[in-house]
Amino acid sequence: MKNVKFIIPILLLLLASAAVGQDEGPPNDAKEKYNAGVLATKANKNTEAAANFQAAVDIYPKYADAWIELGKAQYKLKKYTDAEKSLMKGVDLDSKNQLGYFALGLTRIELKKYKLSEEALLKSLALKEGDAETQKALGLLYFDQKEWPKAIKYYGDYVKFAAKDATSMVKLAQAYREAGQAEKAEATYQQAIKVDPSLWEAHLNLANLLREEKKYNAAISSYKATIDANNKAVIAYYGLAISYQGAEDYSNALKSYKQFVQVAGNSRKYSAEIKRAKALIPQIQDYLDNSGE
Repeated sequence: MKNVKFIIPILLLLLASAAVGQDEGPPNDAKEKYNAGVLATKANKNTEAAANFQAAVDIYPKYADAWIELGKAQYKLKKYTDAEKSLMKGVDLDSKNQLGYFALGLTRIELKKYKLSEEALLKSLALKEGDAETQKALGLLYFDQKEWPKAIKYYGDYVKFAAKDATSMVKLAQAYREAGQAEKAEATYQQAIKVDPSLWEAHLNLANLLREEKKYNAAISSYKATIDANNKAVIAYYGLAISYQGAEDYSNALKSYKQFVQVAGNSRKYSAEIKRAKALIPQIQDYLDNSGE
């Protein structure tokens, strides 16, 4: 019995010591700073949000969610190096945090760390299979790297879930075009236009594709649609003139070249096209005068 009297206090002491060593999570003052950061984020006050999340991790350095939110706020503030460091700390503390890896992947794209970005985004997709935003980010990553088959795969997967994202459809169509799949590119541009008829970039890219395919009449219609959607799309006037010329409609070609020169003005961006148009105008005029058209 004497031994029992000594053993029980020792066991209680050991249990108490173990309890002291356990991490009970962030203390209330850290949580208060975190919650203040969340409210600031919702109000688009990113500087204030970052300050609160920073205060939270200063109080409790193992606060994974706070590190990740801090990184996201720093990303919005375009402090990409700081954001990467914060997000890495967050996912190191919580290796199952899918949003942390997603944000890390986006941040590394901005830092042009493409291989590391790929690793983070693939980890995000592994943690949440079929995540549409991660698929979109991977599509953009591979598009920028000119890895067309991969860009097609991930943009293609994304638009299955985002059937109203016409801008991403245009990216997918461009990837098809670069991969030499003209028919799929044309169909995807048409799909984007159906979703958003005002998206002039879709009309313009479709027009350029049709002109390259020597489908001049269809290209003319698409260039006109581009100009209707955005009359400041200068290059569309030039493409329209080339298409009229390709269709052997020289009268309208002449009008369109003149219109292009007028709209382009002294633009340095289109200096080569302006020079060519100015050279073609008198040639086409001579042809029309001599042909009696």
